[in-house]
Amino acid sequence: MKKREKLNQKGFAVSGIMYPLFVLFVGLLIGLIAMFMNRKLLFDQTKKDVLSEVNYGKSVLEGGLLLYYRGSDEPINVNAVMKLEDVSGNGNHGEMVNFQENTRNEQGKILLDGTNNYVKAPNVLSGRTAFTIEIAYIPKRTISWEYVFGIKANQFGLERNNAGGSNFYYSNNGATNKHVSVTATKNENNKLTYATYVFDGRNFVGYKDGMRILTTNLDSNPVVTGSYLGLGADGSGDYKTQMECYSFRVYNYALNDDEVYHNFKIDKRFIEKIETPFVPSQSTTPTGTTGNPTGTTGAPTTTGTVKPT
Repeated sequence: MKKREKLNQKGFAVSGIMYPLFVLFVGLLIGLIAMFMNRKLLFDQTKKDVLSEVNYGKSVLEGGLLLYYRGSDEPINVNAVMKLEDVSGNGNHGEMVNFQENTRNEQGKILLDGTNNYVKAPNVLSGRTAFTIEIAYIPKRTISWEYVFGIKANQFGLERNNAGGSNFYYSNNGATNKHVSVTATKNENNKLTYATYVFDGRNFVGYKDGMRILTTNLDSNPVVTGSYLGLGADGSGDYKTQMECYSFRVYNYALNDDEVYHNFKIDKRFIEKIETPFVPSQSTTPTGTTGNPTGTTGAPTTTGTVKPT
């Protein structure tokens, strides 16, 4: 009897030790499982973030795109009319006026011969006071003036001469001849240029090769009228541009410095794959300035007429 009591006492003693050990083991097991799950969730989220950054870094900004033509895309035949597909996602198609078969696309560029072809793009800027226009191109014309893009002469759009001098015209309720000099962006012949023009109300910012080089205030908000936003000419087909265009984009908001530089890097990476190494046409940082300069060029010129001759 005494022996059995001793065994019972030992059993109770052992069970008294094992029970808390068992509880501790279960607690540790639950803790390890919870820690593993948390680490897995954290890893999955980190992986998702990294993939998101990678994907973001492989393409231009897509939010807010109104119009996007890529030189690497072939034109399509729609009802016997050659059109270049708009890949902005807004469903627009820019009509290619007299777009010749033998000059359609070469090495990822839209070739505009300055004689009888240009892109007749839909006007997506009507009524907007904030927008961004980006173009990566090589000017080719060596005589007179030309319109890189725009609608009507001396109303809205970028004009340049063979020396690279440029003016950006904007209209105010139909008024003409309002323009700001953007010669600082000097788009030289046979030199690849990535130019960005940002409008935010009266605030106008010009970029070249991803860097801010021009900031000024316009006399009034730009007013863009008409049915077309021509690329390579104005909407009526005058002053056609001779150029090689890699991309042409229009956004419905004012891009900031980082966004402009991001898109520039994406275009640059693409162009380097199909061309010789990218060489900016000139230094984009004014003397004595580092980073993205924010200097002001003064009030825009609003008098006089600068017309193509």
